Amino acid sequence: MALSLLLLAHCDGSPGLDGGAETDAGSVDAALPDAALLDAGPLDAGPDAGMDAAGSLSSGVVTYDRRPISSAGLGAATPDPVGGATVVLIADGLEVARAQTDADGRYSFVEEPSGEVQVRVLADSARPPIAVTDFAGNVYAFSGGVGALHITEPDFAGALALLDTQRDGLRFAAEAFSRAAEFPPLEIRWERGRTTPGGTSYATGDELWILGGPTDTDEYDTPVLLHELGHYLQWVYEFSDVPDGDPHAGADTDPRLAWNEGWPSFFSAAARGDGSYRDSVGGVTAIDLDLGSLPFSGEYVGRASAPMSQRLSEWLIAGSLYHLYTSGDLTTQRARSFAPLTQWLDDPGHDRGAFGRDFVDFLDGYLCVSSGADRARIEQHVVRDRRFPYDLSPTCPKPGTPRLEQSIDPPRVFLPGTVLRDQRGRSLRVIQIAR
Repeated sequence: MALSLLLLAHCDGSPGLDGGAETDAGSVDAALPDAALLDAGPLDAGPDAGMDAAGSLSSGVVTYDRRPISSAGLGAATPDPVGGATVVLIADGLEVARAQTDADGRYSFVEEPSGEVQVRVLADSARPPIAVTDFAGNVYAFSGGVGALHITEPDFAGALALLDTQRDGLRFAAEAFSRAAEFPPLEIRWERGRTTPGGTSYATGDELWILGGPTDTDEYDTPVLLHELGHYLQWVYEFSDVPDGDPHAGADTDPRLAWNEGWPSFFSAAARGDGSYRDSVGGVTAIDLDLGSLPFSGEYVGRASAPMSQRLSEWLIAGSLYHLYTSGDLTTQRARSFAPLTQWLDDPGHDRGAFGRDFVDFLDGYLCVSSGADRARIEQHVVRDRRFPYDLSPTCPKPGTPRLEQSIDPPRVFLPGTVLRDQRGRSLRVIQIAR
């Protein structure tokens, strides 16, 4: 079986993922150079792989090559099912129906159309809403016959790895934040081996740019990807400030930047249930840390004689958060670790360390929201072991105390000729409706 590799246009004013019957292979697909066709290899999924409970023939399973990361570097590729991916059933070039793969990568349709039938798999998830695109905003996709599809081509296997990782991360976040509503749509911009002048991954609101270089393999670096997802969550819940400075927060960093970088590393570990933080380049592990056993020296500790607003390392923060998170019953500690983000740091009146939200403000919220829980652990690990001079003296408001509300700027006045733009800075095409 051969798979056709596609990139689907996903930008304002062009046929998108919901183009219906008009979004056929000829209208929006852009064939990749030197990768127009892919041999899927043997499709040994068993004699019943194409059957669902209702007996439909329009079913199958989607797997892709994934490379696990360890201290030794990236391992050999192994088949992994992709959960939550969008699968489009196409007959004679027209869309018939859509489905989502389950946790085992399986999909099925009740429709059994006639004619030339195939499926198109998108690196796109409806719940939670995630799309993996190239730098131009085209969604990664591939087409093939109905049944078992295994993706080995690096570009598309990498896109599915990105989708799989971030989908798992958002599902964990929904539980940790007790969130019932869907998250805002997330777009992940990535092209294997390509970067920008900045040369590092970063988040801009509802977009994550996963960047590296010709030999970087961030698509398989799960700890790094979930760290970047942590920045997206900081945007969603607004519990962090981003001061000017190098995004690679290390030792002697502005305390707000250290918090802005340290929390995502903690989130990455919590979401995986694993304190390791690894980043590979060229298949070799370049960063290999364990948040559960960081050294008690160097950049991993503070300065006991300095003020609480001192410059410090993101790793001191990430390790301390992970220590609290893993110090007791997981359900209890998860609630204590995430509640301050939405019940304390969202109030501008709670600012006691450096100006802006930082590690001190989180610790204040941890103690106040949880009625002093883990005070002894904070004193032992943060103050004594990590030598950060937190004073354990937050000002916890009495029940019923009104919150301090941020002032609201007056509405902007748009003068004639002003170019209106959306939140990503794209100009708007405005259509005037006659009355």
